[in-house]
Amino acid sequence: MDRIESAVRHYKREHLPNLKRLLEWYSSMASLSDAIINAAMGKDERGKRHPHQRRLREMNLVTARRRLLGLKEQVRQCTSFEELLDLVEAITDRIHGLGELYAYDTALRIGAYLGLLPEKVYLHAGTRVGAQALGFDTKARSIQLQSLPQPFHSLEPHEAEDVLCIYKDQFKRNSV
Repeated sequence: MDRIESAVRHYKREHLPNLKRLLEWYSSMASLSDAIINAAMGKDERGKRHPHQRRLREMNLVTARRRLLGLKEQVRQCTSFEELLDLVEAITDRIHGLGELYAYDTALRIGAYLGLLPEKVYLHAGTRVGAQALGFDTKARSIQLQSLPQPFHSLEPHEAEDVLCIYKDQFKRNSV
C-alpha cells in the first residue's frame, strides 16, 4: 500500500496541476467547435501537441477533427462522459492509428468543455497495465473508483486513470 500512497502523493504534487490546467483551459474554450478542434488535434494550453498524441499522423488527426466537427450537434447532446466516449470511439474507430487512448483523451478534453467528466476509471493502453499490476481484471472497459485501493479514493476517476497510466511500471515492478 505504501507504493500506491507514494505514487498518489507524487502524482498530486507533480502531475495533477498540469492536468487541472489543461482541463480548465478546455472548459474555458469560446465554443464547442474550438474544444473539438483542439481536442481532436491533441493540443494543450500552449498550442503544442500533447505527448500522448505526438506520434500520431497529422492527416489522421485532421480526419478525426473533420468527423467530430461534422457531428458537433451529437457531441453537444451527450449527457454523460460514457456517451461522449462512445461517440468519439465510433467516429475514430476506423481511422488507422487512432486507438483507445486517443479516443479517451479526446473525449476527456471535449468533456471538460461540456462539463462531462468520467464517473468511472476507464481502462486503455497504459491504465490497463497499471490496473493489471494491481490485480484487476482488465477485460472490463472501466473500474469503479471505490474498487481501487484506498489511496485512489482521494482522486477523481480521470485522475486515478492518470495515476494508473503514469505509474504502471512502478506498479508492475512491485506486484506479486
